[in-house]
Amino acid sequence: MAEFHCRYESHLGQAILGFCVNIDCQQHPQFCLKCLKDQQNNHSSQCLGFDMITENLSKYIQQEKLFYEQLQEIDKTFQMLLSQSLKKIQKNLKKLQNLNETLQKREYLKFKTEINFFRGYYSKVEETEKSEFLTSLNSIVLTLKTTTKGYVKIEDQQIAQTGDNHSQYLSRAKGRFDQGEKLFRERKYQEALTAFNDSLLMGYNHDFVYNWKAITLNHLNKYDEAIKCFDLALQINSTYESAYNNKGALLNNLGKYEEALLYIQTAIDLNPINYLAYSNKGIFFYKKRFCTMQFTKILGSPYCI
Repeated sequence: MAEFHCRYESHLGQAILGFCVNIDCQQHPQFCLKCLKDQQNNHSSQCLGFDMITENLSKYIQQEKLFYEQLQEIDKTFQMLLSQSLKKIQKNLKKLQNLNETLQKREYLKFKTEINFFRGYYSKVEETEKSEFLTSLNSIVLTLKTTTKGYVKIEDQQIAQTGDNHSQYLSRAKGRFDQGEKLFRERKYQEALTAFNDSLLMGYNHDFVYNWKAITLNHLNKYDEAIKCFDLALQINSTYESAYNNKGALLNNLGKYEEALLYIQTAIDLNPINYLAYSNKGIFFYKKRFCTMQFTKILGSPYCI
């Protein structure tokens, strides 16, 4: 699995150690050691390493399993009690219908044997019991509806928010990249670098973003950082010819001619019609020949002993 690295310019290359779980934190959730010291030190106890997150996830999984089992047991008991109540109601209904038939047939003695059953209805004892029973059931149902509605609503909001936020976030990230490209063309290199860094921090982690950042760093004479960014672009896309060519050009300018030629030639191999790579290759041979001529001239000098 590829290592997760920090995107802040001054933290470049620092491994991400985990995520901040502070609900009020306005920083990016991922953190490296420098982030932890500089930006999240006021709630560092809520910055969890990957092992701690895994441990918590295991705990939450067990809690959800237990909760599920408890609900299943409640559901089973509820269904059993409700079934018993339905059977009792059906039995009473049948009994009332039979009593009605008994009276219709003038079987008064038979009716007399069930007089207490009838009295229960007439005195409203049965009605009161049913009313209390329904009130209790409705209260339970209402509580379940309210709780479940809130539970599901929160989950739906989280899902919708995650989807919307992710889409909006990436849109803003692309916007910052586009701004960076525009600023670069206006030769506002420091502002362009800030825009590219913002874009990367917002999750717009594409090979071409690192390539543009590297080119910008090159213009700011930050050569080592530029080389690291070219390498990150190539880690994402090992066939990215522009990154090979641009890194080769930078190495060429730094006088690392043999290493430069390897990168430039790779760009040509990937795209035989890459005219920029051929141009850089020509510059390479020109510089190498010029340096050789200068060196030969020095060796031929009478002052060279």
